[in-house]
Amino acid sequence: MADLGLQPLVLLRHALWGHGRWIVVALLGLFLARPATGSPVKPGAAIVHFDQGSAAFAEGRFAQALTEFQASMALEPSPNTRIKIARCFKALGKIGSAYVQFHRTSHEAQDRMNATGEARFAPTRDAAEAEALALEKSVPRLALQLPSPAPADLGLELDGTPVPRESFSTAIPIDPGPHHLVATAARFAPFTQDFSVELGATASVTVQLSRIPTAEVQLAFLAKPAGMTVFFDGKPLPPDDFDKPHIVEPGPHRLEVRVPGYTPFSWQRQLADQDQERVTIALRAEPSAMRWVALSVGGAAVVALAVGAGFGVVAQRTESEQLELDPLFRDRAVQSTVQNQAKLATALLAAGGVLGGAAAVLGIIAVARRNPALPSAKEDPKPVSVKLLPQVLTSGVGLLCVGRY
Repeated sequence: MADLGLQPLVLLRHALWGHGRWIVVALLGLFLARPATGSPVKPGAAIVHFDQGSAAFAEGRFAQALTEFQASMALEPSPNTRIKIARCFKALGKIGSAYVQFHRTSHEAQDRMNATGEARFAPTRDAAEAEALALEKSVPRLALQLPSPAPADLGLELDGTPVPRESFSTAIPIDPGPHHLVATAARFAPFTQDFSVELGATASVTVQLSRIPTAEVQLAFLAKPAGMTVFFDGKPLPPDDFDKPHIVEPGPHRLEVRVPGYTPFSWQRQLADQDQERVTIALRAEPSAMRWVALSVGGAAVVALAVGAGFGVVAQRTESEQLELDPLFRDRAVQSTVQNQAKLATALLAAGGVLGGAAAVLGIIAVARRNPALPSAKEDPKPVSVKLLPQVLTSGVGLLCVGRY
């Protein structure tokens, strides 16, 4: 629906019907070709509210007219609707609100003209500027006197509505009558002030902030596993507040972090005024079955290697003794036993090496699961491997450890 305003739209409809059927068909095709917005609002809802607001305004029911114009504005923003809202505020005696709405109407009308190149919003702009100028001298204003320097997180609310920070240093247009101002900031007690202002007057309010003793706690997580819950002083923290600084009163404070499969993390400290505590939370996984499997396999590897090395040493010693004898006096049965012992030693050493490698791999996996490494942007992680290779030589037996990291 084009934003033509109510009267221009009616005039356009009458004009089109007098110029032939093809214009009507072209206009119908234009409306049908518009992309669907998916909005559940009926196309004429904004005009319906606008018409009802205009009728209520003409009958002097300004509060109802304001409600209808605001509903129309929410459905389809238009400078022609906003100027009606401003006039309702003016009729209700809310001069400051009317003054602000007239200025917004002027700026929005000019923006529409700049964006579309059309001059049909010029009358609305000019009327809004003229009516704002007529109210200039009667508009009440609020001048704020803030502490210097003002806290970076200082927030102001006037009658429950937040005051933009860019308006802190300017005289704020307000309506005549009573008002309630609230100022809040971390580490300061809330400041409240009730005041009243008349037409054309300026109310000056000095915001006085009283500092209260506080401490600050900042949480630093090395990792955030799924299912993590954080309790601060016995109360659960929302996930969005995990990384925010927590302003607390001086005294004892306790932090507890729980994650399924991890050992609970706890921290407790007595904080004084102006303390700034940074708590680094490093979670460790609970011992798993894989850890015990790795230890068992490692134990079996040690036993196999020890027994295999023992058989190898005995076989080597017996073979040396036989070599020292004259070939005529060497015992064939002993030589056969030595060969069997050597084969058994080789098999045990090989089995021990395989079990040792498996234990090393399981141990690395268990450690990695317990202490997950943090991702690094500077270097890529390289695989780590350890191998134990049994060695049987003519001079003895042993193990060769080969590692890559």
